[in-house]
Amino acid sequence: MSGYVEARYDAEQGRVIYEPVSIEPRVLVPKVIRNDNSTDNGKK
Repeated sequence: MSGYVEARYDAEQGRVIYEPVSIEPRVLVPKVIRNDNSTDNGKK
């Protein structure tokens, strides 16, 4: 899920509270794919 607000229920106030998100957004880092011929198993 993504967005900028989160909802939670506050039992004391008896209502849903909307607040800014409290977690840091993740930065997606691309994977490095190396062709090291390990899948060939010496067969050519």
